[in-house]
Amino acid sequence: MSKIQKKISKIVLVVDDIYKALDNFKIMFDFKDVDIVSAANDNKDPNVQTIYHGEKISGEVKIANLVMDNLIIELIQPIDKHSPWATFKEESGEGIFSIVFDTDDFHKTKEMLGKCEFNLFHFGSYIGGKYAYFNTKDKIGTTLCIQELQKQSE
Repeated sequence: MSKIQKKISKIVLVVDDIYKALDNFKIMFDFKDVDIVSAANDNKDPNVQTIYHGEKISGEVKIANLVMDNLIIELIQPIDKHSPWATFKEESGEGIFSIVFDTDDFHKTKEMLGKCEFNLFHFGSYIGGKYAYFNTKDKIGTTLCIQELQKQSE
């Protein structure tokens, strides 16, 4: 049975205002230039998909990745009203949306989590990797996410 690596790679925070949140992180930590990226998916490329509860969505967001020593804090400001991040914000306000773990075998790990009755509710693929969110809030206190990043060629 495939297991998840025992290292958190990312903590995802949903925020109301990404610029304000980023400014607050810059006050606390020594971040210089952090890019804020707008992302949305037209779902035309079969290798680049955003699927929420079985439905293709654009998943429009603003994202900033804050690289810490041993993990990434990802700030997400939902723009699209129909997305996992917008739903979280509507139900819970700002806060920790998910913890992300890397896997080297995405499909086996996804299958293993399904057998544990952790239901997949959101899947995304993009140039460079893929990720999946599982309904685990009532089991571990937050959403569990697995990601598999493409290995960089040398």
